[in-house]
Amino acid sequence: MKFVLITFSIILIAALPTHAQSIDELRQQLDTQKQINEVLKQRIRSLEKQLSETLDDNPSEKIYEESLTVPDKGPSDPEESRALERALLRQGLSILSSGTWELTPGIIWAHSGSDAVKSTSDDYIAALDVRVGLPWTTMLGIGMPYYIKSKQKAGDDSGFGDLSLRVWKQFMAQGETNPSLVGSLNYIAPTGEDSDIPGALGSDFHRLGVQLSASKSIDPMVLYGDLSYNYVFSERLNGIKIQPGSYIGARGGISLAITPEMTGNIGLSISFIGELEEDGIKIDGSEQTVGFLELGAGYLINKWLFFSLFADIGITDDAPDIVLGISLPTRF
Repeated sequence: MKFVLITFSIILIAALPTHAQSIDELRQQLDTQKQINEVLKQRIRSLEKQLSETLDDNPSEKIYEESLTVPDKGPSDPEESRALERALLRQGLSILSSGTWELTPGIIWAHSGSDAVKSTSDDYIAALDVRVGLPWTTMLGIGMPYYIKSKQKAGDDSGFGDLSLRVWKQFMAQGETNPSLVGSLNYIAPTGEDSDIPGALGSDFHRLGVQLSASKSIDPMVLYGDLSYNYVFSERLNGIKIQPGSYIGARGGISLAITPEMTGNIGLSISFIGELEEDGIKIDGSEQTVGFLELGAGYLINKWLFFSLFADIGITDDAPDIVLGISLPTRF
């Protein structure tokens, strides 16, 4: 029995150093693994830093990286999701992209003469406007109005008015400091139907006009202004050479993005019309000053349809008292 106990004790004593040695080895392995992990972490940080510097030096790599993610197409898309962009287009402050069409039916009511001295006049106009985007940042538009005229002392009449043709060209896109510049050339042909009311449906004169518009976006609004000049060609009517006065106009205002789908506008416009000449003789008192306070609102129904409402309030004696209009620009 003593022999067995002595033998077991010797075996136990011999085993103890071995067990202690294995614990030390495990500790050493853990320490070694920690060192390896730290080296790997430092290596990963170094690679991330190199990758970041590479993307900064090579934008194409960054573009490729961003292209791997799906962009969130939100209200900032100017072609489909911003009412403000559609409103600016209607004002001739921006250009349709090449190959894009926009068809705009509209209805306008104009009232003049609310006092006892001036005879009252009401004009109801159904208008159709077509615009198409062309290459080289240009746009072509054509319009034809249909009038229903009612004058207190002259009677009623209706028919098509003058055909208008306009070409827009963007000369400069907006930058950090410079505004967007858009110019246009407009021609109006005397295609209006004959009327018992003088000058009711057509002007009887060819007219050529130019306009330069500037706009600057200061999110969420756009400041705009333009200058225009229209020359009216003389015609011989009933044996008398008639030379209407030229038009010089200016306009300015603010368009505001209330929401991505809704926009508002307030502006001021004024036009000076020169004296009429008959056989070279100027007619006193024939010059006119036409000024309006312009108010407008628009709502983007969807990426194809835009609803527009405007009201022009006459601020000079020669201007109609009020002009109201609605339109539905439809994009294709």
